[in-house]
Amino acid sequence: MVHFLSLVRAYLPSDDSIENYKSELNILDNLYTYYSVYGNCIIAGDLNASCLDKDRPMSNNYKSKELLKFVSRHHLLYAGGEIQIKGPNYSYITKQTMLDYILCNESMYRKLRYYEILDEGKISSTSDHLPVVAEFVIDSNPHRVMNLCDELPSWHKVSDAQINEYKKLLNDPVDMLIDKSRSFSYVDIDAINDEFVNILHTAADIAIPKCGFNPHTKPYWNADVKRAHDNERSKRRCWVLEGRPRGMHFDSYRMYKRAKSEFRRVQQVANE
Repeated sequence: MVHFLSLVRAYLPSDDSIENYKSELNILDNLYTYYSVYGNCIIAGDLNASCLDKDRPMSNNYKSKELLKFVSRHHLLYAGGEIQIKGPNYSYITKQTMLDYILCNESMYRKLRYYEILDEGKISSTSDHLPVVAEFVIDSNPHRVMNLCDELPSWHKVSDAQINEYKKLLNDPVDMLIDKSRSFSYVDIDAINDEFVNILHTAADIAIPKCGFNPHTKPYWNADVKRAHDNERSKRRCWVLEGRPRGMHFDSYRMYKRAKSEFRRVQQVANE
């Protein structure tokens, strides 16, 4: 089974509405719950609440409690807690509080090489938040990186003769790979996997017709997803026309957020 690494970028509400914050945090909770099923998941962004005791006098305690419940529920580690920081012990310059985090679980923490908050002025930035940098050492990338100009095998157009040619091209290289793996007392399974994938790609490049790579094609995009997407776009346009107000007490913002959440839910159901 291939395990994926997901990165979720987050920006949680900065206003004082606890209900607004809980609503957005619930969406983040659902995203983390969904993607963590398929592998490790990292959350990074401005969470507009602090997990640190030192920041309590200068931050919204209600929002901080909700954030702490979230990280505790999912066993996430954060800077200033288990994760040691290089640089300042804050990310929000004005109040010198920690609002920006890169959250990870224990598994990803073991791959963390360093975690640094850059000092003010170290790089050119007009933000009142300091940049947060983390480096994780990932074992390998099992995926083939695609570019917009790449072509993919067009399996729906393939003929029986092309399939037979594809099989013939696989026979000798696969047999040689099997013999190679048996000739060593220690086998690097990742190296064997990479060689096998290359054999499949080479055979397909020779024998199978190609089609262009369309990054916008989504097989699960059915009529329900399209309706939910159209509704989400419509509500967003209304919100933008009203000047992008923030806060659940604004009808356009509330309706947009609900439509966006429903679109994500319908997408998730269709993709299962």
